[in-house]
Amino acid sequence: SGTGNKVAMIFASLATDVVDPVERLAAIRHSVEHWKRRYKDMTSEQILGFTAALSTPAGLNLLTGIAPRHQAFNVVISNVPGPSETLYYGDAKLEGMYPVSIVLDGQALNISLASYRDSLEFGLLACRRSVPSMQHMLQYLSDALDALDPGDAPAQKDTPAARDG
Repeated sequence: SGTGNKVAMIFASLATDVVDPVERLAAIRHSVEHWKRRYKDMTSEQILGFTAALSTPAGLNLLTGIAPRHQAFNVVISNVPGPSETLYYGDAKLEGMYPVSIVLDGQALNISLASYRDSLEFGLLACRRSVPSMQHMLQYLSDALDALDPGDAPAQKDTPAARDG
């Protein structure tokens, strides 16, 4: 059993009420670590079942078209850790990996991240009604990243996220 990431759904707080970016990142990390601890001793099958139970209301909304006035969440963030070594297809070097996802009914924003070698790329898709100016959203993201000096980031614990699955 490894200690890598498993595919799972969590309801992490984005700490939008915390003004200071370093404190906000610490609050988000705390929320994510809480969920990782919940999944730590579960098998991949148990995590899949638990994730299915968590996402059932959203799935029913999507299938039936009956959406409550207030969804449990409207932002989806996914992170796909990629390879740290350079990849090739024959003699062609892979220069980068750029994430793309979808926005489902009832979702306002989908943020996908993908790492490759020493870079982290972002892909953002949004509902035009919920996020009328993606340019503003991209500027907010850039400003938030600039505000987080790498030396300011909270120390990451060696907490096993889950088993490889």
